[in-house]
Amino acid sequence: MINPAIQFLKQLHDRLKGIRDGEVATYIPELAKADADAFGIALTTVDGATYHVGDSRQEFTIQSVSKPFAYAQALEDWGRDAVARSVGVEPTGDSFNAISLDQRSNRPHNPMVNAGAIAISSMFPGEDAKAASAAMRTTMSRFAGRPLAIDEAVFASERETGHRNRALAWLMQNSGMLKRPPDDALDVYFRQCSVSVTAIDLSVMAATLANGGSNPITRQSVVSAATVQDVLSVMLSCGMYNYAGQWVHEVGIAAKSGVSGAVVAVVPGQFGLAVWSPRLDATGNSVRGIAFCKAFTEELGLHLFRPVPNGPDVLRRRSNVQALRSKRLRNAAENAMLDRWGTQAQVFEFQGVLDFSHVERIVRLVNQAKSGGAVAILVSLAKVRSLESDGLGLLCDFLRSGTDGFAVRFLMTADGMGKLPHDIATSGAVFTDQDVALEWAEHLLLQMHHIPLPQGAAPENPLLRGLSGDEMQRYRHICTPRLGDFASGAVIVRKGDEADMLFVVMKGAVRVQVAAADGSGVVRLETMGPGLMFGEMAMLQSGQRMADVVAVEDSTCECIPVAGLQALKSEDAGLYLKLLVNLAADLAAKLKRSNMVVSSLQAL
Repeated sequence: MINPAIQFLKQLHDRLKGIRDGEVATYIPELAKADADAFGIALTTVDGATYHVGDSRQEFTIQSVSKPFAYAQALEDWGRDAVARSVGVEPTGDSFNAISLDQRSNRPHNPMVNAGAIAISSMFPGEDAKAASAAMRTTMSRFAGRPLAIDEAVFASERETGHRNRALAWLMQNSGMLKRPPDDALDVYFRQCSVSVTAIDLSVMAATLANGGSNPITRQSVVSAATVQDVLSVMLSCGMYNYAGQWVHEVGIAAKSGVSGAVVAVVPGQFGLAVWSPRLDATGNSVRGIAFCKAFTEELGLHLFRPVPNGPDVLRRRSNVQALRSKRLRNAAENAMLDRWGTQAQVFEFQGVLDFSHVERIVRLVNQAKSGGAVAILVSLAKVRSLESDGLGLLCDFLRSGTDGFAVRFLMTADGMGKLPHDIATSGAVFTDQDVALEWAEHLLLQMHHIPLPQGAAPENPLLRGLSGDEMQRYRHICTPRLGDFASGAVIVRKGDEADMLFVVMKGAVRVQVAAADGSGVVRLETMGPGLMFGEMAMLQSGQRMADVVAVEDSTCECIPVAGLQALKSEDAGLYLKLLVNLAADLAAKLKRSNMVVSSLQAL
């Protein structure tokens, strides 16, 4: 089967491999030995899939492409403020190896030019250059997901010819920007540029940045998401030498190039991209690398500032408890009340990333619903895939602000709940179970509108609806039902038990449940209160129980033996038929409710 990702990369490779413009870098003698026509492409997704074509496995030295990764480690080790005291983040129109510093601060302009990169290299931990170089290699290896080595021949060539870099190091020593002696800082920097990689390695390194700092191959956290944001910002504005402005204009994604002919690019949340082709243009960038990235981003519409068409609405679904019910079965009076007033409890389900637009929409919808007569709102964020943004803070501010007695609750995943501040998580404003949340909304409406039964009155047994007094006496004489009391938590029936009893809840509430398939606990199928039946299948067919039934509070049930009902069938067929009609009506009501649930799911 043809993989479309490979096919797309190969089509671009074939289209661009005939480009012969540009020259191989010669100012470092070892780089002049590179195969000018080599051309490799690799792409690694944030979930660890890698696609590559051409000379993607051929090794070369990383050179300036190492700079973003070294900068990331410095931010992790020293913090943004400390790093900023030694290296700025402003673009410069000077050459990448210009012997100059910012005139106001005496700092290098940014970590992507040589001066800034040398200052960053001086920040690797270790008591001497050897230890710091080992720390540097460890960093590069963690980004690549495998041990990387130093090309000693290139290192020797770098050290032999790096006179401008020596001038930069001593200039920064004079302004106090280095964290170790100039010769040691240079030794680390030259080794850093001489790390041997492939295009596949670089795509994994870039994908680690795309994945928020977590290596998608090893699943190891390399740097924090905050560090990635800083690194990508500087890559976007300063990563492509003197071509940086044109790059943002034409390509529009964060990238870094190197004089060995490599270009890495990052599309956050999607993938890391690497191209290697040694022929360079006048600014020091790979000619084919630039051409490939232009074509790639143009065809896929990846430019950071492209006009974005309207995507899926952040509001995934809008409903109410008239249509979307909990698994708690209700008696006829409760169902009639919810059918009439269910629109007063609104349900809003959001999707995507929780950001300012989500929270603004939530607040607006809550206020509109309140003005429209709703008395309860349930806002579901269970389908929101990210709670990492400032939107979470805005949401907490909204919850803390109060709603003037208006009932608003939120539904989140357990993972989302874990990210909430303690005061919000414990406030009772957030549910982690949708069914429990819907039951809350139903109870609120029933409390507002339902007229309770007179004190001490027993609920109507739905099985006996419409029976005369004489028929009631014959039923009780032949079937001999009994009352059973069950304490909260007691198991009334177990899965696998013989189905020999029909039950009617007279007081309290019971829950029908099964074990979760993944062994994580139990799944609630239904909850039933007074006046509702369970175990009907026992009357219709013999067999075993298919679920557990547990008392969720102190409960009383009328227990009707199936054998007694069978005796009634032979002794009083007319009465038995009336019971069957009532039973069918009860099952029809449950089926209607099930159809309502299915209809609500179809709206997803």
